[in-house]
Amino acid sequence: MSRHRFASVAALAIVMAAFTVPAAGAADPDPSPAVVYQSGDDAVVATASGEELTRIPVLFHPTLDGNVVAGEGVGGGVGIAQTSAFIVVAHDATTGDPLWTVYDARFPIVLDGGNQVAFLPDPLGVRDPQVNSLWIAHADGNERLVVQFANGPGLPGYDPGFEGDNGF
Repeated sequence: MSRHRFASVAALAIVMAAFTVPAAGAADPDPSPAVVYQSGDDAVVATASGEELTRIPVLFHPTLDGNVVAGEGVGGGVGIAQTSAFIVVAHDATTGDPLWTVYDARFPIVLDGGNQVAFLPDPLGVRDPQVNSLWIAHADGNERLVVQFANGPGLPGYDPGFEGDNGF
């Protein structure tokens, strides 16, 4: 075995040992949320060892930071009688309880330990008729436009010079 291949195998063995899941029944050394993944229509929040903490029904494209998981929910939302077809819902990652909702939004990324979420506008153009912007919503309900791209020369928004190929 060449020295290079031996070093690669040794490095892989060290990485695998560092991420070995404890035996069944072993106590999880860190029971905090570490990962979120899609399972059917649900989002599953688990610890680093794979122990499931909560399952959030009908939540798509989930993302996790701190103790907040957010994803695309089903229209309606949390606590507000609004009928947006596209919503982002933030949940407590350990209990699954809903925390806050962003309307006319898709593809969230939780930021700042769960205090805010970046997202794209809905594809129907309710939030942004050009459907090519990036937004941030804060847990306190404040929202702001981060950037609006132009769909071509002379149209509203920042024109990065992509000849109109800058839409999502």
